[in-house]
Amino acid sequence: MKSIIKYIFVLLLVTGITTTVSAQQADIAANATVDANVDLSSGDDLNFGNIAAGSPSTVNPGDGTAGTFSVSGNVGNVDLSFSLPSELTGSEDNLPISFGGTSASWGDNAYDSNNDFDPNDGASVNLLEQTDRDITVFIGGTVDPATNQAAGSYNGTITLTATYN
Repeated sequence: MKSIIKYIFVLLLVTGITTTVSAQQADIAANATVDANVDLSSGDDLNFGNIAAGSPSTVNPGDGTAGTFSVSGNVGNVDLSFSLPSELTGSEDNLPISFGGTSASWGDNAYDSNNDFDPNDGASVNLLEQTDRDITVFIGGTVDPATNQAAGSYNGTITLTATYN
């Protein structure tokens, strides 16, 4: 009986050693392309010029005194969003400023502002669809001085953020 158990053990051992497992492998590459950053630069300041107390003044995006920004890049969709002041600060007073549904626009070049949008809501632009993969963003607005508005200069900051999405 012992010899039968030894024989079975040896048989199992030999069978286990001679059994081969067949395995196959295949490889693929992992690739990624990092797009260049969106380039954003400041252009002209938004300039309302000289205004009279009690007389609102509006600058439209297509006007020569509208503010401008340049956006370029070798990327697809870019979200444009503004940080807008509600007042311009002066030495004695503040001057209310507002932005409406067509206070901003963008165009394929520095003279083309035919894509109006509300700067409070922002816009999305596909730079790859533009002639030179760049656009100009125009910003206007309205200031509304009080009838007793103090004379002097008033200033504020408009910030445009361009985010690749």
